[in-house]
Amino acid sequence: VTSLGRNAVMLSLITVGFVGQIISSISVMHNFRNYPLLLIGETIVGTISVNLSMMLQTYAAVWFMNKETSLAMSINGMFSTLASSSIFFTQPIICNKTKGLAVGFWATTIVCIFSIVTGLMLRWVDQFAPDNLEKAHESETGGSEVKKSIFSFGILKQLGFPFWMLTIGHLLVVGTITSFTNIACGFLHDRFGLSTEIAGYIAGATPIILAGFSIVCGSLLHKIGRKVNAILLAIILMALNLLFFIILPNCEECYYGVPFYLLLFMGYNLFVCAIYPSFAYILPEKLVSLGFGINISLFSAASAVVPPIVGLIVDNTKGAQSGYLVVEIFFLLMVAAALI
Repeated sequence: VTSLGRNAVMLSLITVGFVGQIISSISVMHNFRNYPLLLIGETIVGTISVNLSMMLQTYAAVWFMNKETSLAMSINGMFSTLASSSIFFTQPIICNKTKGLAVGFWATTIVCIFSIVTGLMLRWVDQFAPDNLEKAHESETGGSEVKKSIFSFGILKQLGFPFWMLTIGHLLVVGTITSFTNIACGFLHDRFGLSTEIAGYIAGATPIILAGFSIVCGSLLHKIGRKVNAILLAIILMALNLLFFIILPNCEECYYGVPFYLLLFMGYNLFVCAIYPSFAYILPEKLVSLGFGINISLFSAASAVVPPIVGLIVDNTKGAQSGYLVVEIFFLLMVAAALI
């Protein structure tokens, strides 16, 4: 992003993601089912979607620098969450109705075409961003020469200690929540005796239910500030709910674990709404794109490394709380480390 510019990177991500989705769609066609090809396509799509979501926060940070940064990033994150959740809900329904995977996958491919169109529109609108207007003015008036930033490892020193502390805390929380999301259905089913269908609805509907909460958090943070306090409060809220999960006994067809599940993700929503604008505030404007780029890379690494570890723990742990006790303690330790 620092070297090529955010528009070039954004359009490249959308294009590669579109190609990955086409590969996935072709691989599930009735007369050409190819699991290795599907794995390749879904790996591309998954990687691009995570990176693109973080990439779009760079636009919000630059466009609304020193303005409604928290609210803008919260709304941006809300739409990303709603879009992802909508696809997760509608794609299985389409697949069940059509008795196959092809129609559902090709429907998602059509959505990717709209992504390319909106990407081109965003590229045009971005010329009016404050930093681009400033560069255009300097070029027209013969001011300082406009140069593209070239990345060097020496730039990393300019990011500063607060950036790295926020980044480490972000990775610990992301690793926890991503992993918890992956086992949510099994967790609610095994620990609280909910049917797999109901557990799936709860896990899938939670991001949609809490989407509006993100806007409320962003608006309050914009008016009140105190983002560091909000980050600490969010981590404490997540830690307390994970502690409650450790204490709660197993039961059959009971719902008293659901409120704690919702509160856990409320804490995560508050955390995201507070920490993303914090990156924009603690970094010099010229390093905002680099900071988010580093977070994109480490975010992807945490999302790839921690869930398999959690899966191994769950698969190889038996006994207390249907084998989830150890992984609950693991999650709690990760969140506690983020608090420290």
